[in-house]
Amino acid sequence: MKKIVFTLLGLVVFAACKKDDGPPSPVVDFTATDDGFGAVQFVATATNATSYLWDFGDGRSDSTSATPLHAYRRNGTFNVFLKATGPGGSTVINKLVPVTGVRGSAMFWKASGTRSLEISVDGQYVGVVITNHPRALTTCGAAGTATVERLKPGVYRYVAKEQGGLLPRTYEGSFSVTAGECTPVQVPAAR
Repeated sequence: MKKIVFTLLGLVVFAACKKDDGPPSPVVDFTATDDGFGAVQFVATATNATSYLWDFGDGRSDSTSATPLHAYRRNGTFNVFLKATGPGGSTVINKLVPVTGVRGSAMFWKASGTRSLEISVDGQYVGVVITNHPRALTTCGAAGTATVERLKPGVYRYVAKEQGGLLPRTYEGSFSVTAGECTPVQVPAAR
């Protein structure tokens, strides 16, 4: 700020010029659109911003994109923060974002002694289980398994049909699905 001093007949008068504040701080907002399955597309709208930092409220990784897509693992309401930074400083905004579409999945596997199995869930084809796995299998998505995804929480029925052989067997059962989790389903071994 510059000061200009005038002296008039022994009277000192100060005049001040307006301080040069520099560039303005960012003005920021964002929208959140849920895809119906728990992935939310965020879009930042900002002026005077050159970088972004998101906190999606679920304790998982943050993003520096202006338009991140974030997949939630559970349903709920999340307090989402966006920090926009520019030459004039930073601005932080937060909103509560409801997520209701997170689904679960089920992975089918078989122990040794069973031929390859064709899996259907509630009448819909899922895939073929071709690889034998040990009984302690807990990792969803293992090679040779069959996975069905985007299941609403609830109880489902499955049918597993052996492939090949003179007398192929059919196995039927049920399993429960929880939102955001993958449920390993062991198809019974041949007897």
